[in-house]
Amino acid sequence: MILQKYSPCTQLDKFVKCYYCLENNDNNIINDTFFADGCIEAVFSLGWNFYQKDNKEAWAKIIGQIIKPRELKIVGSGQSFGIWFYPHTFPRFSKVQMSELNDSVISWDVLFPKSFADFVADCLYERQFEKLVSGVDNFLLKKISGYKVQSMDILAESAVQYLYQNKSGADLDRLASQLNVSQRYLQKAFLAKIGFSQKLFIRMLRFQQTLPQVRRPELSNLAALAYEHYFYDQSHFVREFKAFTGILPSQFEKIRLPISEHFIVSD
Repeated sequence: MILQKYSPCTQLDKFVKCYYCLENNDNNIINDTFFADGCIEAVFSLGWNFYQKDNKEAWAKIIGQIIKPRELKIVGSGQSFGIWFYPHTFPRFSKVQMSELNDSVISWDVLFPKSFADFVADCLYERQFEKLVSGVDNFLLKKISGYKVQSMDILAESAVQYLYQNKSGADLDRLASQLNVSQRYLQKAFLAKIGFSQKLFIRMLRFQQTLPQVRRPELSNLAALAYEHYFYDQSHFVREFKAFTGILPSQFEKIRLPISEHFIVSD
């Protein structure tokens, strides 16, 4: 499994985490699980097939915010190109209601025309990755060029930046005070621009922080890990971990995650 990440142009770097190309040359069956991170991805795949609960997914799709574990079976060899959007930025590119994207996969056509899918396929087939990244940059820049920024966009961006910086130690009352809004209005902005509450987003961030550490074979003190990331106690950490993964922390280190392990980050 080969993963290559690419940075968007500077005008897009606050909207897009990264682009990526994923390639598998082994003609085999892969079982994998993907976990909550609050982000949205646009993915185009060529050659291999993706199945969720035995239902074949489209090669080109928009993957909404994952909340429950997303289990996939991937068959064959192939390539995928992905655009990894920050949690609050997708409304700049599409008019779809954000709450409709939670744990959902929707059509690629919501964001891209068919001609663009052909362009991505040609670039992947010909392995012209620089051309692909440049073409995506240009397309997304055109998408946002006519967008009228709203007060909720600015509010959501400031809130997400604060939560990324403070992660598990975030204080929502302090956040609302800093932004000079009520908790009720902050909640409204999150639901409109991100699709779920700020409390759930903090839970996701706290969960994501623990993943690289739980995967370490030498990990022995779950209580210390729990307190380090602001869980009430070890039992609280185990319940939250199971809610986002479906398994216990002790089981997580043992499972294979051939694709999703490349997206488990420690920052």
